[in-house]
Amino acid sequence: MIGKLRMGYSLAATALVGAALALANSAAAQDAEQFGRTGFYVGALAAYSFENFDTDATGVDVRNARGFDLRVGYRAHPNLAVEGSFQHYRDRELEPPGGPSVDLLSWGFWMNVKVYALTGRVQPYALIGPGVMHLDAGRSGLLGISRDDNGFAPRGGLGFDIYATENIAATLEASYVFTTFDIEDKDHIPVVLGITYRF
Repeated sequence: MIGKLRMGYSLAATALVGAALALANSAAAQDAEQFGRTGFYVGALAAYSFENFDTDATGVDVRNARGFDLRVGYRAHPNLAVEGSFQHYRDRELEPPGGPSVDLLSWGFWMNVKVYALTGRVQPYALIGPGVMHLDAGRSGLLGISRDDNGFAPRGGLGFDIYATENIAATLEASYVFTTFDIEDKDHIPVVLGITYRF
């Protein structure tokens, strides 16, 4: 009798676990279909840039900068997206020893590939992409920057989207921008936070 009861309990427990797993898989599939769907999206984000300029030989102090990031992308696959991203900063200060500070204007455009690890309500991702960056330090010539310096500036980073609805997500992202050619050794680390809207 006791053995039959134990067997009954075991069968019932197995059935409950199986049902729970089936429901979980169904919910995960539904989330993936809802939040990992293909289609266009746009984003508007506040940006903060941590400088990593090479200034050791000059003594110039470089400040971090606030700016913004605008992007348009296409989710081509639940785990893959491509996007164009534009970032703009205008309040970075260059402070030479014993001299007046100079405002450095910078902006850049990138074409990113984003790979999503998960496709549910929370979606961590990695990104990489080529880009170009423009720097303008006026007539100061500080750090060898003229009024119109441009260079190749690839970037790589990590971020995640957290969905409030099937259309609206909060996006947090950090990346590293490598600088070359006329803007070599002007690397920086942008951190962005804002809203992504899925169509």
